[in-house]
This record gives sequence, structure tokens and C-alpha cells, in this order.
Amino acid sequence: MVVEGVYSAKAANKLADKYQVREHIKKTVGDQYLIPMPFVWDKPEQVDFDVLPDSFVLKPNNSSGRVLICQDKSKLD
Repeated sequence: MVVEGVYSAKAANKLADKYQVREHIKKTVGDQYLIPMPFVWDKPEQVDFDVLPDSFVLKPNNSSGRVLICQDKSKLD
């Protein structure tokens, strides 16, 4: 994505951040465009699988392409 001349480097970093960009979207077009994000953890070992529903998606903020799609929590290792 080319943002040179459109956004400052600091703003571009926020827009590339999956979590921080939510605030920008909320202010710009409204939070009706945001999907619910009921849980946020700082480290993978903090994830409490007991509170997650039977099916869920986990996606780290600091990478792309790394996604855990769980359709049945009882089958997790």
C-alpha cells in the first residue's frame, strides 16, 4: 500500500495495525462497519480457550496470513 504523501509515517503505522485501525474506522465512517472483537490479548499464552465459543477465529495483530480458524473447539489439541 502506498501512503507516501497521503498519511504521515505515524498515521500509516496505525492504519496498518489491525487493532489500532479500528479507532480510525470508528471516527471516519462509524463503528457499524467493525466486526465484534470481544477479546484482546497481549500474548498467545494469555488466550483463555474456556471463554471462547465453540467456533472462533484467532488472528495475531503483528502478522498477515497467520490465522487460526476453529470450527469445533472440542477438537483442538
